[in-house]
Amino acid sequence: MASEAIFGQNLFLLRCRSNTACPEFPLAVADINNDGIPDIISLQKSISSKGGATNLAILLSNRNSCDSSIRSCYRKKIIELGNAPAPRNLSLADFNNDGSIDILIGAGKTKPGPYKGGKYVLLAGKSKGDWISIDLKCKSDTNAIGSLVSVNEGPSGVKTFLKTGGTRHETQDHSRIHIGLGKSTRDHLKAKVAWPNGKSSNTYQLPVNSVTTINGGKLCDL
Repeated sequence: MASEAIFGQNLFLLRCRSNTACPEFPLAVADINNDGIPDIISLQKSISSKGGATNLAILLSNRNSCDSSIRSCYRKKIIELGNAPAPRNLSLADFNNDGSIDILIGAGKTKPGPYKGGKYVLLAGKSKGDWISIDLKCKSDTNAIGSLVSVNEGPSGVKTFLKTGGTRHETQDHSRIHIGLGKSTRDHLKAKVAWPNGKSSNTYQLPVNSVTTINGGKLCDL
């Protein structure tokens, strides 16, 4: 049986199908397929499970068919976790630096690791899209939390990303900024950084399909 509710003068539609799976745990957002549109990742628990999630649900962006209807922009994929012991949290990072976001799912409230009965599931990303990843460094704030990075993609426009700590419910994402580009026609893209103290950087030329570290030096000191 499906239950629906409309909020905000038809701006939002809340839907939960109790005979399949309903979101129970925190969401994560990342560009899983590197097409330049954020994807939505969620652990889900079926009505029959006890104490943990049974599936990983991914709303994968579909750039080619996206129109004014948000439903056309995403297609849902369900990954069954099989014998994973009551997975409780998920963490996102490019663990092997290949340009694809990987998903680490931890069991229960234990730290991810095969000890004390705890286990984990690692899903390795295999995206074919181009990408850029950026690490920001400051002396006064090691990870430059609160910085804004603007990347000029040429005809596609300019995208701005906020540097956060990556902390969510019961988990920690890699704080590196990961930007999916789809199929890029350029070898380098221009980027600027607005540091937490309000000062702006010069323009950087960032190579596509690589990890770049930008150190603000004295410019980003508080």
